[in-house]
Amino acid sequence: MTDQVPDQLDNRYSSVNFDGLYLYSLIRGKDPSINHGWGDSFIKLEDIQALESVYRGRVTSIHSGGIKHFTLDQNGKLLLDSFNAFEGLASNFEPIWHKYPINHAIDGDFWAVFKATFMGSRTYVRFLEGKIADMAWVHEISGYRDDG
Repeated sequence: MTDQVPDQLDNRYSSVNFDGLYLYSLIRGKDPSINHGWGDSFIKLEDIQALESVYRGRVTSIHSGGIKHFTLDQNGKLLLDSFNAFEGLASNFEPIWHKYPINHAIDGDFWAVFKATFMGSRTYVRFLEGKIADMAWVHEISGYRDDG
């Protein structure tokens, strides 16, 4: 698979530092190691009603059809601010994007999946009832989980 472009995260929560890590996915489930490290299920855009009908073109480096912009607010809540949909190429081959404002809080229990590179090992950051659990990170080393 072509390396994927990560989503964007604006971190306003001072208790954590994501330097060198990029957000690649949100997954549900108690154990992120199942399903080859992708948990029980992904949190899909279609699960957020505001995005049901958004047209998303396809490009190999953005399989989801766009880039999600999240904010981790000062209270540790994760918000989906917007979705930048890839809509095609202009005549000069520059990408055409359309920004859809969303403003949706991600609720429930889930894991945010971070990586330094697309092919790199994963760092799972736990969210409980929609709020980050500061010390509940699981690191994968060479494809194996390391809970410490």
